[in-house]
Order: sequence, then C-alpha cells, then structure tokens
Amino acid sequence: MLKEIYDQGVYLHYSQSGEDHLLRCIKEGLIQLDIKICDNPEDSNLNIVDIFDISSQYKNFFDLLPFLHNWQDFKNKSIFANIADFGTKHYISDPEYWLLAAQSTEFINYPSGTRIPWGFGFQQKLLDFTQDYDFYSPRERVILRNFKPSFRQSVRDSLDLLLVPKLEKNIPIDRNTNYNSSYKNNNDFLKKLLASRFCLAYCGDYASNVALNPDLLKFVENSEITYSKNVIILRWDSWRLWESWVMGCIPITLDFKKYGFQLPVMPENWQHYIGLDLGKLEEDVDKLLSLSESQLDEISLNGRKWVIENYSPKAVAERVLTIGIDKVIG
Repeated sequence: MLKEIYDQGVYLHYSQSGEDHLLRCIKEGLIQLDIKICDNPEDSNLNIVDIFDISSQYKNFFDLLPFLHNWQDFKNKSIFANIADFGTKHYISDPEYWLLAAQSTEFINYPSGTRIPWGFGFQQKLLDFTQDYDFYSPRERVILRNFKPSFRQSVRDSLDLLLVPKLEKNIPIDRNTNYNSSYKNNNDFLKKLLASRFCLAYCGDYASNVALNPDLLKFVENSEITYSKNVIILRWDSWRLWESWVMGCIPITLDFKKYGFQLPVMPENWQHYIGLDLGKLEEDVDKLLSLSESQLDEISLNGRKWVIENYSPKAVAERVLTIGIDKVIG
C-alpha cells in the first residue's frame, strides 16, 4: 500500500552540518520498504526536511517560520524534523508546517504550530552488530556510567550526588569514559553494553517556569513558551538510551510518564526500562536491588523487543510515511 501511495518517491533534505541521524534512520527504512528516494522536492510525494542547522543557528529565537521561507511552496507535502539541543524551545507558527520534534515533553506549552513527538531512534548498524549475538548470555552485574563532563547536564550532575552513591554501595560502577557512544562509530561501547547489566542513560537540564517571575516575564524571550510545571526537564533523550535498549543493557533513566517525556510509542516503566522518580530514589533503588536475575533478564529482553518493534529504521519509516499520508492526503 505504501509503495503505491508513494509512487513518485520521498525527498530527503539533509542538514549542512552533517548531523543527519534522523534522516539516515528514515532512509534505511525507506530502502527496506522499497520506497523510491527522489533527487528533488518538486517530483516527490513527500519531503522530509532536517532543520537541525536552522534550530542550532537561531537558538535565540522561538518561531522558526521566518527561516523556512524556501519551503513555503512545498509546505503542503513536507514534514520537518529537528533533533537539535535547542529544539525544545522551537516551534513553527504556521500549523501547516508539521514538525517531528525530538526530546518533546508534555509540560511545555507552545503558542501555535503542529508538533509531533519523535525519538532519536537508532540506525541499522546496531541491529547488524547484534545479528548473531545470543541475548541469553550471562551479563556482568555492573552499571556503566560513562558520561563525560559537559554543559547543561544538571540532571546528570544531581544524580551523581544523589543516586550513584546509593547504587555503588551494592553494584560496581564502571566509570570508564573511553567507551564512547556508538553514534561515533565506537564498537567497543556496543560490546561493553552487550556484556553489562545496566547503563545510566539519563541526561538533560532542569528548567524553571520563569513566567512566574514578573521581572523576567517582561522580556520577550521568556514569554513565548510556558511550562505547566514549576520545574521541567529539557533535552532528556540520549544516544545511550537507544543503544542500551538495542544491546539488551537495561537503561536506567527517569520515569517517562512522571516527567512528561513524549515518544510516538511509549515504553512501560519496569518492563522496558528502569525509570526513576526523583522524589522517591530510596524506594526505587531498593526495588532495583530486589530484582532477581531472571526478572532483570525479562526487562532486558522486553526492552530490546519493544525498541526493535517500534523504532527500527523500518518501523520509523513506516511511521513517518503514515504521518505523510495524513499530511498530504488528509
């Protein structure tokens, strides 16, 4: 059905910076679905436009519509995608510009636009890497914590103070930062994930609702978007999260539902991942420590199965093509 609907094909517009992860995932899926990939936006049934560069360049703006004038003539058959760090503050005020927005949270209110929650997902190379691996193999009872110091990572900083010491009393913590993300084509990290039980996969920055402060609200940059909570978490998605899922290494992150993290298909806490409640860390750590090896195996296998079913390149391509049908055909 999809092949017949997209008989003219799909055009992919990449960012100039080389940050093209989202479109790479979609392209791999399109190839698996045998969907034609066009050379130009004029001849396509659907255009998928990566706006990472625009979002990064105009990080001090909120509405990106003025910077998308080149796509005005194609907006009725185009979908825009953004994975940039500043993407949570950006929207496109014209609702006919549909935006696939990574790191979305339900606690941010935008004045206008059509935002569709999206996830980082993963590329086919992760599935290829694990093609012959036995996921019933024993894993070392260790927690990987391989974050390198960086800016705007207050969630990691706070949990280094509040969580990691609690865990380390009972489970060894591997702090080796030489195991970088596979996003940088480091297979050593994938091997480490395959051999390990847990990986700390949280990230992000706490943000206060400055709209509650009249002195700050008078500045335009503080009034275009509002929060429905006093404190929210921005930039929560991470490469480690998806890599851990695919490798069967249980990701330890925050509770998606409690903190408003949005994905097209949501995971279940304690079934596909371990999501912490910052208000009851002691209770959650005790629950984690009480899980038997067979229960941990179940979370590991459930998480991998769930992520492949819903976020493999083929699944992601099918999802965006289905969204495209709603966009173009209505």
